[in-house]
Amino acid sequence: MKLHACHHFMAALVSFSNDSARKVHRAIRPLGAPLEQYFSSRLLSRQIKYVMHKLHREILRDVLERLEKSMRSRTKDFWGPSFCAILLLCLCIEGLQTAADIFVVCDAEKSRRDGIASQHNRGESFMACQALDEFPFEKTKKLFHDIYRSHKESNGGAREGGFNPFRSFQAGVDTGLDRGTLEMAKSINWIIWDSCKFSLRAKTSPLMM
Repeated sequence: MKLHACHHFMAALVSFSNDSARKVHRAIRPLGAPLEQYFSSRLLSRQIKYVMHKLHREILRDVLERLEKSMRSRTKDFWGPSFCAILLLCLCIEGLQTAADIFVVCDAEKSRRDGIASQHNRGESFMACQALDEFPFEKTKKLFHDIYRSHKESNGGAREGGFNPFRSFQAGVDTGLDRGTLEMAKSINWIIWDSCKFSLRAKTSPLMM
């Protein structure tokens, strides 16, 4: 969760409250500050985000080391922590993909206003997003499913000795998970089920025909 919070903060604008903006403006007005108040500081934002970037790298290293240890155990006890860590990594990957595309779009718009050619194009952001999909996401997903043998066999049957709590719920089979992990898995299962029902309703809606 700390890792996800770091990603969220890095994508947010560091701003002042109304009261703080007024105090800052009164303090710097005699030094030739503009008449209008500013509610953010580029310098302050860069300083804070520089520190946050270093913290993010430390937390990411710790998360990956712990994830490796938990997945090496190959037991049900570590299914929950591994699953949650991978979900959070997926959110971080999605955030990076969004940031990559926004950077290119903003650079192109700024270059257009300045009447110069942009140094980047959407193809570069597409390749960056594709690389994130093909390496960290696909590799981690495959490793997780291989460890817990949670994919179905090619003939449609479940793998012998495989562990997939979501499939166990549908079959009415006991998962053997602890209470906290079981409640978490059930909550995610209901979210998936509601999403599937919504998708089915959308496909059969007259508006979609």
